[in-house]
Amino acid sequence: MRGRASTNGDVDTDLPRRFGDYVLLEHLAHGGRGDVYVAVGPSAVSGRATCVIKCLRADLTADKSYVARFVEEARIAVQLQHPHLASVVDVGRVDASYYLAFEHVVGRSLREVIERAGAERGALPPAVTVELVCDLLAALDYAHRRTNAQTGEPLGFVHREVSPASLMISYEGELKLTDVGLARSTLELEMTMPGAAPGRLAYQAPEQVRGGDVDGRADLFAAAIVCYELLAGERFYAGRPPEKLWQVAGAGGFLPSGFAKLSPGLRSILGRALEPDAAQ
Repeated sequence: MRGRASTNGDVDTDLPRRFGDYVLLEHLAHGGRGDVYVAVGPSAVSGRATCVIKCLRADLTADKSYVARFVEEARIAVQLQHPHLASVVDVGRVDASYYLAFEHVVGRSLREVIERAGAERGALPPAVTVELVCDLLAALDYAHRRTNAQTGEPLGFVHREVSPASLMISYEGELKLTDVGLARSTLELEMTMPGAAPGRLAYQAPEQVRGGDVDGRADLFAAAIVCYELLAGERFYAGRPPEKLWQVAGAGGFLPSGFAKLSPGLRSILGRALEPDAAQ
């Protein structure tokens, strides 16, 4: 199988190849944390024919804080099992490469669905949007309330990167939140970049953009932006130049012009979720 071009233009052509107990089949992406592959592994581990392998970048393994974060978040992730979360099925290390193995969701990202709908009809039907967002909220509610299986203490889970790109819709119509094992929680051992605001800026709550402490309410803020984009068929910050997005998103309180066109009930719900003050 030929490798697929990664997001930075690189192509992993040495495929398929053995990776520990797995065989890497296709290179999906190259991101800030590492490379992503479709792989086939032992059925006793993955429970299915294929899975998604996310490998930590080789240069990061020399940084103990990165490795500590990766291992601790993986330990948390395997405790999260929900119908609308793409589950972590394995975590480990092959030589010097740390990896997570995820459930392989065969389908399309919500970003792709939005773009296709926009080209054909402008937006998804409101009833479909509400059902999708309710599924997302159910997954977040579960993860935010989850406690440590050994100690009973709250995991303090925050996804931090809820966006259409991190949401998959399977060909069976199921919504799955991905990248669960790459979130940041109160159980992490070390900070990788103190004060940094990882994730996709256009979906972050103001406190996250400013590099402050965040909790599950930041994920709800992101979910509200996703909901608006599905309903309106446009980006929440459409037309805002990237260099000014930090200031707008960090201040909070922004509402796009299309917000006024939503039904009163949805405006009330989303308005509360988009409050710039998390306490509100």
